[in-house]
Amino acid sequence: MRWVGARTAADEEACRYVVAAPSDMPGRSVSLCTAALLSSCAAAVAAVATATAFAIGGGDGPPPPPATLAAAPPTPPEDSGIAREFLWAELSVQEVRAVANFAASELGCATSYKGAGATALQGCFLSGSEAVTLQLPSKADALAHLDRGLPPPPRMAEVIVVHGEKPISEGVGIYTVGPLDGKSGLVKDAKITLTRSLHFNRRPVDMSDTSGDVVTTKVMRQLKDLLIESFGPIFAYIPEAFAPKDAGQLFVLYSPAVRSTLDRRVSRVVFNWFKKPELFEINWMHPLPFTFDVIHEGRPDEWVAANITYCGQMFSTLPEIVAEADAGRLHRCSSGLDTAYAWDVAGPDPGTTAAADVAPPMLPRVPQTWRASSRGSVEWGDWQLLATVRPGSGLALYDVRWRGERLLYELAMSDAHAYYASARPEKQFHYSDKAFSLAQLSGNMVPGLDCPPGASFLEVATWMLPSEAAGITGDPASARPLRLACVYESHGWEGPLWRHAELNSRKVTGRALTSLVVRSVSTVGNYDYISEVRLGEDGSIRVRNEFAGYPETDHTAPCRDPPARGRRIGESLHPSEPLDWGSRVRGDLVAQLHSHFCA
Repeated sequence: MRWVGARTAADEEACRYVVAAPSDMPGRSVSLCTAALLSSCAAAVAAVATATAFAIGGGDGPPPPPATLAAAPPTPPEDSGIAREFLWAELSVQEVRAVANFAASELGCATSYKGAGATALQGCFLSGSEAVTLQLPSKADALAHLDRGLPPPPRMAEVIVVHGEKPISEGVGIYTVGPLDGKSGLVKDAKITLTRSLHFNRRPVDMSDTSGDVVTTKVMRQLKDLLIESFGPIFAYIPEAFAPKDAGQLFVLYSPAVRSTLDRRVSRVVFNWFKKPELFEINWMHPLPFTFDVIHEGRPDEWVAANITYCGQMFSTLPEIVAEADAGRLHRCSSGLDTAYAWDVAGPDPGTTAAADVAPPMLPRVPQTWRASSRGSVEWGDWQLLATVRPGSGLALYDVRWRGERLLYELAMSDAHAYYASARPEKQFHYSDKAFSLAQLSGNMVPGLDCPPGASFLEVATWMLPSEAAGITGDPASARPLRLACVYESHGWEGPLWRHAELNSRKVTGRALTSLVVRSVSTVGNYDYISEVRLGEDGSIRVRNEFAGYPETDHTAPCRDPPARGRRIGESLHPSEPLDWGSRVRGDLVAQLHSHFCA
């Protein structure tokens, strides 16, 4: 990772959390945030139950040229910043590539999921958004090095490998690889060691894994006539009746379902429609009223579909819906999928001035009063810390000190979930956002939008990348950098550090609060987590997590797309019909009630 120059507008704080740990701890590990999206500020939660079976798992062209940073004197080798980087800085692009290639070579595995369908699961491969990550040192060893001058613990990596060739009870291997040399690769005598094995169905979420298609293809073939009659030639699984240029196509998302257990994996499958690949984002507003679950029990040829929903009707098994359709008892819905891109893409209302035609505000350049090293060590005023971005936690701060005193050992998210309501209790669902990744699906932070002029940006190794031919690829051996965090000084935007109005004269005196902001944006599918930590000149720490992006949507009867004419939020075909599971966005399209929890 390295810091490079960059810019965004000022922002307002919504929820502030200052989480304290027991005072007798030499370093305090705390959670980055706890937030519920549909309340103004949700109460903090101590823990979130993980309902998935195993939650371990595109940039937009070249970054702008770095801003000119103030020259800083060389950091002496004994500086604590160097020690922090060695201990906690997430693996660089060069380290990720080196570890991935070394592990694959030593094990005789591929560096990622290769091929198509379930046959790719027969071998072994590195998998998931945490396929290659830094293995954090023990707290005791890290503190012994920092506080007592003992030798540093070795810098090690953790690698996750799916083993389709092993017994199903040993189908996932967690390996330790290292030591790393702390620069760009491994030491000469590096080794790989298996630390534990897990059930095959606990393999990580991997968006390049298309093994579920073995079941999806079977469903599509048996419901071919029904699906084409209802939705048109939009199914790539039915190639003889697939016309993407004229009718559009589908984004297919497999996600762990809440009914998963430690050895029984259940994937929820949803289908969202879009027409132009360059306007892919409209898919979140065009869900098909057709979903089902894939039950992963045994090997892929034993997997089956269950809980099939079609136009508001639910069927336990595939044979059940086929029988109902053949008997003519199925209520069919039809849809002329189309869009004029007037309401389902971000931008101004039709007829108003386009954002591109409005000159952006000229933001003042923030003076560079901080120092940021190439590996994420930051100094500002009385503050010293290490900032990094980890695939499973997003933004993470380590060894946060004020005036030399360690206030926090670690500040990071340990888990992130979203829980969704539905029209039927049995169709409620959840996403483990951590399992998808809190870094790997993000794009470059944008100067002038995410951080102000003069900010420094942190580049992070990513490998879950878009591919025109294969959708998402996930090869850590091809990792590349993206700008996923920034640091800058914010002067006075948060209000006063102290103020008072004199009782007699009503004269107001005070001092604006100056703080250092460390911000990261993590995109997880349709949502963006905007996480930041503000370190005040008074020693205060404020943590905020906000959300942006597109809502998760579903249909009410009559399940039409495009929704009824008009674009006002809240209008409905059935104004008298109450909804207790969401809010109407347009016509019969509903944004589902949900809560985000991060801990």
